[in-house]
Amino acid sequence: MKIQCLILLIFGCYAATGQYALRFERQFSDTLPKEAFIQASEIREHIWSTIPEDLKGGEYDRAAYRFADQNGLQAEFSSKNGKVISDWPELSDYVNQVLQNVLPDELKSDKMIRAFLNISSDFNAHMGPSGSTYVDLGVLAEIKDEATLAAILAHEVAHYYKQHSIKQFVKREDGEFDPFLLGRNTSRNSFSQDVELQADSLSIAWMYASGYNMEGISRSFDILAKIESNYISRSLEMWRMTATTHPLSSERIDALESFKAKHAETPGADFIVDPNFLKEAQESIRAIVLRDYLNSFDYSLCIERAFRYHLDDLSNPMYMYYIMEGIRRSCYLRPELWTANFISYRYFDVVETKDRTKKVPRRSNLFSSDVLGPLRMSQEEFDACPGKKYWNEVPKFFNNEQAFNYFYKLSQTYNEPECVLSCALSYADMKDTRNTLLRRYLSFEDIGYREYAELMLADSLQAALPDQKMVVFAGMTARVRQGEEDILIRGENEDLQPQLSSMLQTVLADQQQHKSLVLKDLIYTDLNDYRMLDELEDFSWLVLISEGQKTSLHTLDPRYWQTLYDFEVNEIEYVRCSYLESRKKEKTREAYAEVFQLDYDSLFSQQKRTKSVDVYITSVRDKPESVMKIRYFVRNEPLKFKDPAEEQIIDLIRLAMIRKEERAYVMDREYGK
Repeated sequence: MKIQCLILLIFGCYAATGQYALRFERQFSDTLPKEAFIQASEIREHIWSTIPEDLKGGEYDRAAYRFADQNGLQAEFSSKNGKVISDWPELSDYVNQVLQNVLPDELKSDKMIRAFLNISSDFNAHMGPSGSTYVDLGVLAEIKDEATLAAILAHEVAHYYKQHSIKQFVKREDGEFDPFLLGRNTSRNSFSQDVELQADSLSIAWMYASGYNMEGISRSFDILAKIESNYISRSLEMWRMTATTHPLSSERIDALESFKAKHAETPGADFIVDPNFLKEAQESIRAIVLRDYLNSFDYSLCIERAFRYHLDDLSNPMYMYYIMEGIRRSCYLRPELWTANFISYRYFDVVETKDRTKKVPRRSNLFSSDVLGPLRMSQEEFDACPGKKYWNEVPKFFNNEQAFNYFYKLSQTYNEPECVLSCALSYADMKDTRNTLLRRYLSFEDIGYREYAELMLADSLQAALPDQKMVVFAGMTARVRQGEEDILIRGENEDLQPQLSSMLQTVLADQQQHKSLVLKDLIYTDLNDYRMLDELEDFSWLVLISEGQKTSLHTLDPRYWQTLYDFEVNEIEYVRCSYLESRKKEKTREAYAEVFQLDYDSLFSQQKRTKSVDVYITSVRDKPESVMKIRYFVRNEPLKFKDPAEEQIIDLIRLAMIRKEERAYVMDREYGK
């Protein structure tokens, strides 16, 4: 990295004169208010009361009840998964006011209709049959006006109004119901497209009645079309999107244009609730979205979206930081990407040959190729953005290494310390250069990782972590299979966490040197710890392949080391179990309800049952001469038919933990040096 060394000569002695310029991460509350919790039983009964009578009492009775129950469970899960924002009332109120504006008169008194905000970089909104609407922050990061948000919400309200989800569910021909995604098959595709177009028609009429600009619908379709095009451009095999469960954006635009032609006399407003709030909140929203890209290891999209936002706000060091971190982390795992063309390297060009049309990897750099597709911009947006100057001047960078160095240099004109740390971590294997940057980072007064940087400078990061492991009981799911239907046991109106805690303590009775906790216990009073540990568990499941160098947890993400440091351990081990008991097929709603009301004690104490267990052990580690992650799985292990399940499950967890340690010993000797 010769170019970086040159930059250090220029900036290595640069004195820090400013304060920490920007707080990248919004500080969320550590507790969830009681009103944020949704109870599955309440939602189930509400949905059940709204289901048409012709679906009750007949052949669809159990299916309709199961639909209500599964969606109640989904609503409860969504309220307690750590992703819903409960402490940004200004943003929540704003979105809910827009939602109220597009509701038809007959729904305005429905108190169950409410919007919740999800910490997610996805461009998606979903309204369940309970009336709960979940809006990903990725939506609010991309839109430029209220009318576009209103159009998205109106479409989801239309599905709720027409009860599309229950009708689609009871018409299924086969397949297990998934509360997060209805199973797809060819026979349902045309039905899905029909209801999407029907929802479009209703939302168009409601938008018109609300007074919002109809162009908001066009803009929402345009964003979806850009996302579709971007996805196609990154795929070697895909040439065009096909209409499966959703019509293509082009088809939906045609229907809208027909309506607009008949109502051209009423242009509508882009803003009704507040003309300034969205723009003022968007910087904080985009920070959360970019952080979510990093946390979900989608480094390429983090770079692309951060650069896109940078083009509109050239002096904002936050976007420079996320560009740098996206590059640094992707290149830490794949060093060859340092020389890959910035952004454009992962796209394909369509070329014509004598025999056929084919896709080939894009060789040109971002400044001499299609920029609109990778950045999801229209020509009008591109022409109007301040960042167009990059294309009007001699290019300042071409590949990832040059871009990293350019944005580091640019960030220092704004005295941004976190970009200094990012640069330091890019020299993980060059201590002298790294330490020069660390000292500069520590010269700033307001920084995010002071103790981390001090210990790294002293080469004591791993030594500062006690040689101790914390076992986290991440979850136990228990299901009873009646015929082909799986019913989740949740002990209706009971708190099952004490039972889970008791099981974990029994497992660890002979391992007193380990700390332990039940993950769900944290969500009520230690929400930020819950989110961090939950993210680390997600990380423990990922198969990350590092090419050319040994990776360490503390270099990949300082927050991961900080979490181990705060809990005073150098390893966090996650235990997750799944219990399945098979029974004969039942057809009645009553038989379904009887099962899900079982508690764990009753279920696990039963004898003469066909049952099996999955045990998943994963861990993240930051200790010398050790690999970063270990995984050990036991799948579909049959339990003794005549004996109760609990002791067998405990014994199996203990055995899996022993086997995991044996695997760790082997892998550390082979790959940990």
